Amino acid sequence: MDLFSKKAVGWEVWKTEESKNAEALVKKAVIKERIQGAPLMLHTDNGSPMKAEHS
Repeated sequence: MDLFSKKAVGWEVWKTEESKNAEALVKKAVIKERIQGAPLMLHTDNGSPMKAEHS
């Protein structure tokens, strides 16, 4: 969610919680919103998939 406009910039639902799904969601939102290279602040519910390292 964009904190200033309150616009949802990305969301998806999956059957399983996996870091690869979280990574895909963030990548899609960055591309869709054209914010490559801009500062990005990611707020989560502290779920482990959103914090996982992915190579």
